[in-house]
Formats: sequence, C-alpha cells, structure tokens
Amino acid sequence: EGPWVLKQVSSVPNTFDRMVMVETHEAALIALDGFRNLDRGIIVQSYVSEADREDIRVLVIGSQTIGAVSRRATNASVFPSWSFSAAPVELSLQERTLAEMAANALDLGLADTTLIRSNQSPLVLDANPFPQLQWWDQHRSESAADRLFDLIEARVTGRGV
Repeated sequence: EGPWVLKQVSSVPNTFDRMVMVETHEAALIALDGFRNLDRGIIVQSYVSEADREDIRVLVIGSQTIGAVSRRATNASVFPSWSFSAAPVELSLQERTLAEMAANALDLGLADTTLIRSNQSPLVLDANPFPQLQWWDQHRSESAADRLFDLIEARVTGRGV
C-alpha cells in the first residue's frame, strides 16, 4: 500500500538527486522507470503519514548524541524544490538511543542520523557518515566541530570523552 517516497541516490554524500512521493502502484512504476534510465541507485520507502513531512536529524559524535533538529518540509511537491524550516528539538530516551545505536551499528564515530516519529515508534531513515558541520552550527549554540575535535583528541591521547 502506498504512498511511497522514491529517492535517487547521489554521488554526493548526504544528498539525493531526485526525490518524489507517489500515491499509487502505477505512479511508482512510472517513476521507477524514469529513475532507471538515470543509472543511479534508488531507495523506496513507505511514506509515514503521521510524520507529516517532518524528520529529526540527530548528530552523533563518538557514542553520544550532540544535538537534534526537527526539519519540516514547507512545501510538499518534488525534491529538491522542497524547502525546510528547522528548529532544535528535545529527543525522547528512545529516540536518542535509536540514533546512537544506528550510528554505532555502522561503526560511525561521526554520523548524522535521520529519524521520523511514527505511531508505533521512532524509525531510522538513514545514518550518514558525512554530516555537514556548518549546517549543524547554524542550528545549535555549541560548535559541532569543537565536539568532533574533542573526540579526536580523546582517541589520540587515549582518554575517554
């Protein structure tokens, strides 16, 4: 059962070249056929309506959540024409744990994990090993780069963070 979100994977980390939401099986087949000609990978995800075009980006450095920002699409047609509003958000213990587990399962010392809230539980959309630290610094009062440097120093010197 639709709707689904189809994403064309980009060669640039943390981006998708195209993303579209389709409502029906027939529309999905048409979109997939169009993506197939572009010779890139495609991700198909169920659309979680209760998330209401909102996701949560969680910055994980080491094994710790450093910050979380809620992003809401301000228009709902086709990506990349989507624009987002963003604001810091408090995570539940379950959301924090899930983001950290996703980053740790992929053995990422640095990750930008994207979650959505569903009626059953939070869901992981992705875990990206190439967070855009400038983006994070625009949405947080504390420097993400400073926290990353602390982690690197701790690993080099052998002291814990």
